[in-house]
Amino acid sequence: KAPPKPAARCAPAATPPQLDGVLDDACWQENAPLSLASEDDDDPAGVIRLAYDDEYLYFAVSCPQLSGASYVRDLRPRAHDGAAPRHDLVRLRLDADRDYATWFALAVDSRGWTADACWDDAAWNPAWYVAAAAPVDRPDAAWVVEAAIPWAELADVAPRAGDAWAVAIDRQTPAADPQGWPASPAGAEGPQQFGLLLFE
Repeated sequence: KAPPKPAARCAPAATPPQLDGVLDDACWQENAPLSLASEDDDDPAGVIRLAYDDEYLYFAVSCPQLSGASYVRDLRPRAHDGAAPRHDLVRLRLDADRDYATWFALAVDSRGWTADACWDDAAWNPAWYVAAAAPVDRPDAAWVVEAAIPWAELADVAPRAGDAWAVAIDRQTPAADPQGWPASPAGAEGPQQFGLLLFE
């Protein structure tokens, strides 16, 4: 029976991806990508991939660069909660118990800088790992980020095959309309913002 919400399938990674900003790992090829939609179909869509194993949730971002956003490489030590939408940012929200009231939010921008919060509390500071590809100065280029989020930061135990979490992903940039998965009406709040992440 099909779930009542849009569903994304998350397949196990037989081999962990190498976090290097290059999406050539087997786990990324085995998982169907999620496309981030916007109200303006002319905006180039970002693509998200998810995979998991017993220790980590793996998360990959590939988004076309947009005129009007900054894509400079920043080699300074990353400031905590330093991710900024002016650099083009993707946010992953995870609701493990599907109460649609509290969730984890993990954001990463095109530089690989991050921000995180639990129930809008930015004092939650999980340890997670991010690699960003060097920006490419070319009109058709995409910015690429790979991340590994330890399950120990999100839940008492890692999900098993058959489990389902609520998930919402959005892209914020000054250069285009917001994009998201699942697509939801403008201004939608609560359960309408989320789909299901089905662990295989």
